[in-house]
Amino acid sequence: METLATEGIWRLRLVPDEDAGSWNPRTEWDHLESVVTVPDRSYGVIDVDGGPLASQWRHLISHYDSRTAIEIFTRYATIYHGAVCLEEFTGRSGPNAVWYLTREQYSGPDGTPDPLAYLKAQAEEYAAWAEGDVWGYIIEREVTWTREDDPTQHTTTWETEESCWGFIGSQYAEQAAREAWAHIDRK
Repeated sequence: METLATEGIWRLRLVPDEDAGSWNPRTEWDHLESVVTVPDRSYGVIDVDGGPLASQWRHLISHYDSRTAIEIFTRYATIYHGAVCLEEFTGRSGPNAVWYLTREQYSGPDGTPDPLAYLKAQAEEYAAWAEGDVWGYIIEREVTWTREDDPTQHTTTWETEESCWGFIGSQYAEQAAREAWAHIDRK
């Protein structure tokens, strides 16, 4: 939790989104790309269906070690389907996978001019979500309450005036927070 701004009785805070684990960006929104994942006891599958080349992937991963299956799958997808592939065989945290766009996926009406950059951005977004880099902002106003039966007793609390959640990447949450802060009436 970080306070980004204060002004009189107002404050703006950036807060980790504690509810981020209850949703998944891969299932919440439509995506052009597909992902096949190396089976692993530590990590779940990124995309359950694996996209249009999933059956080929399942065949390869059942017959070869992970590295070989990824290499063959990438060549197959590129040669036979005109796919652009992004291999994630890093040994770091997270599942090993191949993110891919077939020619049909990236040259259609919603196609992307730079498919590899698109794949990298999608993979980075997923990794940020999986690592808990999901945020929200809260704009609060300080309110003082006085007891009716004893006007000498006061309680001060912060009340939420505006909030927004689900920003993957703190930089995006901060940008949205500052825009909201600039437009809220703090009179």
